[in-house]
Formats: sequence, structure tokens, C-alpha cells
Amino acid sequence: MINEMCVAISSALAVPEKAVKLTVATMAA
Repeated sequence: MINEMCVAISSALAVPEKAVKLTVATMAA
């Protein structure tokens, strides 16, 4: 779980829009 969050944060720094969708999908799941 923690590793996935770190990856999500890294993705957010690289691609904010894509990371937002990923975060929403993760929270929904």
C-alpha cells in the first residue's frame, strides 16, 4: 500500500492530471 502511494505521488509530480485520475480510481476501489 505504501509503495503504491509513493508511486502515485511520483506520478503526480510527473503527470498531475493522470495522477488525479489514478488517485480517484484508487479511492473508489
